[in-house]
Amino acid sequence: MRIEDFEDIIIKKVSPIVRSGGKELYKKGLVKSIKGKRFETFYALYGVVESENRIKEFNTYMKINLVNGNIDKASCGCDNFKRLSRGNNFFICSHLVATTEKFLVAMKKKTGVNPSKKVNKDNTILRILRKVSNDKILYEIRTYLGKDKIVIKDKNLRDFLEVNIDKKIKFTYEYLEINTKIINKPLPLSFTIKDDEKNLIVTTHKKMPISLTEKNDVYFFNNEIYLPPKDQIDNYIDTYNDEKIYPKTIKSYNEILDNLSKISSNIIIKESVREFASEYYKPEFFLYKEENKIYCTVNIYYGNKRINILVDSNDVIREKKKEETLLIKICGIGFVRKGERLEFIGDDEVLFDILSSKNEGIHKLGKVILGKAFKENGVYNYCNINGEIVKDDDKYIFYYSIDGMNNDEIFSAYEAYKEGKEFYKSNNGGFINFRDKGVKDFFNLLGGLGISVGSNEIIVDEDKEIYISEAVTNLPMIKGKENLHRAEEILSEEIEVPQGFKGNLRNYQVEGFRWFKGLSKLGLGGILSDEMGLGKTIQTIAFILSEKGEKFIIVAPTSLIYNWKSELEKFAEGLKVAVVHGAKRKEIIKNIQEYDALLTSYGTLKRDIELYKDIEFGYCILDEGQNIKNPDAESTKIVKAINSKNRFVLTGTPIENNLMELWSIFDFIMPGYLFSKEVFKKKFIFNNDVETLKLLINPFILRRTKKDVITELPDKIEKKVFVDMTAKQSKVYKDYMKDVLSTLQNYGDNKIEIFSYLTKLRQICLDPSIIIEDYEGGSGKVKAALKLIKERDGKILLFSQFTSILDKLKEELEGANIKYLHLDGSVAAKQRIKRVEEFNNEESIKVFLISLKAGGTGLNLTSASTVIHFDPWWNPAVEDQATDRAHRIGQRNVVEVIKLIAKDTIEEKIIQLQENKRLLIENVISGELGEGDLLKKLSVEDIKEIFRENK
Repeated sequence: MRIEDFEDIIIKKVSPIVRSGGKELYKKGLVKSIKGKRFETFYALYGVVESENRIKEFNTYMKINLVNGNIDKASCGCDNFKRLSRGNNFFICSHLVATTEKFLVAMKKKTGVNPSKKVNKDNTILRILRKVSNDKILYEIRTYLGKDKIVIKDKNLRDFLEVNIDKKIKFTYEYLEINTKIINKPLPLSFTIKDDEKNLIVTTHKKMPISLTEKNDVYFFNNEIYLPPKDQIDNYIDTYNDEKIYPKTIKSYNEILDNLSKISSNIIIKESVREFASEYYKPEFFLYKEENKIYCTVNIYYGNKRINILVDSNDVIREKKKEETLLIKICGIGFVRKGERLEFIGDDEVLFDILSSKNEGIHKLGKVILGKAFKENGVYNYCNINGEIVKDDDKYIFYYSIDGMNNDEIFSAYEAYKEGKEFYKSNNGGFINFRDKGVKDFFNLLGGLGISVGSNEIIVDEDKEIYISEAVTNLPMIKGKENLHRAEEILSEEIEVPQGFKGNLRNYQVEGFRWFKGLSKLGLGGILSDEMGLGKTIQTIAFILSEKGEKFIIVAPTSLIYNWKSELEKFAEGLKVAVVHGAKRKEIIKNIQEYDALLTSYGTLKRDIELYKDIEFGYCILDEGQNIKNPDAESTKIVKAINSKNRFVLTGTPIENNLMELWSIFDFIMPGYLFSKEVFKKKFIFNNDVETLKLLINPFILRRTKKDVITELPDKIEKKVFVDMTAKQSKVYKDYMKDVLSTLQNYGDNKIEIFSYLTKLRQICLDPSIIIEDYEGGSGKVKAALKLIKERDGKILLFSQFTSILDKLKEELEGANIKYLHLDGSVAAKQRIKRVEEFNNEESIKVFLISLKAGGTGLNLTSASTVIHFDPWWNPAVEDQATDRAHRIGQRNVVEVIKLIAKDTIEEKIIQLQENKRLLIENVISGELGEGDLLKKLSVEDIKEIFRENK
């Protein structure tokens, strides 16, 4: 430390007023003399300063520590110092400041003088070497590269280390140099208290901390140098041993805990020791009422003797410190001392906690005994609630009551519960405990059914029958549950899938079919919310077929209408289905009696709603039901205007942004079930009553994820998505088709020309821009593929045999900021492996665009859970091989395989022919012209069938 630093030390210790006063004394020449002397680790500064009236002289003295820069001691003969330094060892008066000023001026005149030696404060590495000489411990300190050294005694080691707390240290102890650091924290000690028959035994680390000084204020432990606080040092010295043995008494036990708690927070007490101690120390709190006040008597059992801790007693050896601690804790809860007992002065919240929380607060301190008044009117739980469900003709009535409370009070308690309070204090002083699950479920039930002020009964609406049936299942205090069996029996009926259904439903899909049937029998609606790929459509078709004779209207996005038509025709052969789309809409609606089901889009319905106003359907089913999530949208109001006895919605996302979306869908399937829009907002949005909402909606929403049904799902789920071409794309396609049909009139042997037309038609189905320059009419398939990619969370493989369409998709993915990789025949073998690894390991890469020929085999891409075949490959085996890049050993997820098919094109025709003309398709369309005899086996009709347009 430099002498110039003295001024900084003084500045830190004194106020600006004292510092200014001291400098003024110096300027007036009142400092008569100064004398300084340097010792090994400190500097002594003496001075004589006259009073301002020059009548008195004051002797000043300061001892300045050269190691840590502190003022270890200061004194002055002035009255201010004598008065203000009491209890403050570091007080500095103006006379001491004046002495320092004169000293500094004198030192500055002596240029080059530096009376202290100390390693500079920088990032230098210090080497500390411990030496023992003539039974004395010394520490030699050098900088890592410097030649100078300091030798200090062990008693000064801590002061030195505190100044150099941030230095890197190389410490040599018993000839071993260790890289270490200085830790200015308590030693991380741990202790274990165990016992045998006669003794309590305290053990600590196998490796003990090493004291580096006689004062035991510096320790070497776990290769680190510790500077523990004084209270830890003082108490640790007494237990500085790997094992200490005490007599097995409660007094010893309390002493051990008292000492160890000052040293460490890591104290392990063996269970046998805890049992021993608990037998001797048992607090007990007797809580009672007297003249509208609440009192508590605090007793402790010492062995068999019960002692009131507020009464003096010499009958037993008492643990006064523990009693005092206990008293402080209980007073902190809300009590004050009143003679030999405590009086409760806390509020209702605190009293409720005392009475209801069996494992918190006062209950943690000891046993709580309640007086008679609290036993009679203390805390109400579900046992104090009464309820009964009574069937009255064609309706149900729910009667309810709570012991000691009238109807108005029950409603007030309900309001308090809805406000989120933890209890309600009744007029008789008791508390209804809203933490009790039975109480919570009861008040949720009242909210769900619609409680009224001043009434103790609720008439249950028909659509609430399933809700109340489930809600009272775990409420033992509600009687009359047997009256609700009708709904339960209907919902549990094992109805068989209709015989005319041309497909096989998996177990979970059968459950979905029965869910439809149960709700429809009860005259109710529902939301089928299965995860994408689990077959919502096929479950619905099974239900539609089972309700033959009823009229259905199915509303879906335009892109899905023909998917529905295709699936209905495939699985429900006997049903008469019409698509209300295009020029013949009015005629179809007019002749509705000829059809079992009408298919229309949200947009078309909007235009045709007036045509439906006199038609009553048996069922209205919405696909992608999130289209009506906005209750104020015109399309939502149009859909709700359809007349139907029952309504169902299919959607994987009944809630996308907020709860009002759920209300809007429920307002369609069961108008009024979730109350009016305003009541719904108040109950479930403003009051955040999620529990009641769950109970209300659960019976009417069926939601399964792939993980839920993974044990019975097949290894992969395959589905076809039929896509409309854009208007311009469709025109281009039809123009080319005319040329194809014209060529077929002159069939002959010109097979190469035939195949070129086939290829062009297929490319137009993908995107005409890949073969026609300046084409700007868009592509239905590209749009559909991007939508599928955005909707899915996992990784996706997209296959095509045309590299040109992969290039087109690259541009689209880049425009949508979706990361992808690309693989075709131009990629070298090593690079292929690198890209596969990158796709599997890099989470941010979502899509792998793969040429079917280049990447259809030999790749392991099990990180993907979705496979999209952008263009149908006419040989199904080749498609399967490509799919197996993801669906193979190591795949943990169900793989969804999607085939995109351009509707009303050659693609759709080839898909239809795959089953009965597999050999034809595999050989002709694969382009294997080397085997000329294959085409000779085909009739002109076979080839024409491939090109013939769908009508």
